[in-house]
Amino acid sequence: MKPRDLGIWALVLGFGMQIPFGLSVALGYTGPLWAWHRHRLAQQLSQTAELSPDAMAIAAQLAAMLGATMACWALSMLLVVHFPLRKGEAWAWWCVAGSSALWFLVDTALSWHHGAWVNVAFNVTAGVMIGLPLLLCRPGPSAAL
Repeated sequence: MKPRDLGIWALVLGFGMQIPFGLSVALGYTGPLWAWHRHRLAQQLSQTAELSPDAMAIAAQLAAMLGATMACWALSMLLVVHFPLRKGEAWAWWCVAGSSALWFLVDTALSWHHGAWVNVAFNVTAGVMIGLPLLLCRPGPSAAL
């Protein structure tokens, strides 16, 4: 397998995994799968073991919007990778690289600033899962946007 093909395969797999991950945040944040995250959020925000009912309502609403956005963005990136990037269209690489870099820099910097270390860890993991494969399928210097 060529390095470029490996990069495309890894991006498809990575973005494909982010779709159910985002849906689990959107649809299941109040369930047992995300109890550990709610516990960490309560510790971070109020130094308590559980969120208050009002804080939980806000967290659940934000998680629903965040998870839906994550799933939709991952689906969009998956389609851009699978079709135009796989065909070698340079604009597709810049689309994935630009949107991924913007998300990573802003979200990780703000998470770091607010001490949301779990989110920083998620971002670094996802950033590596996106960044390394992207390097493998980078367009050549003569590729036009």
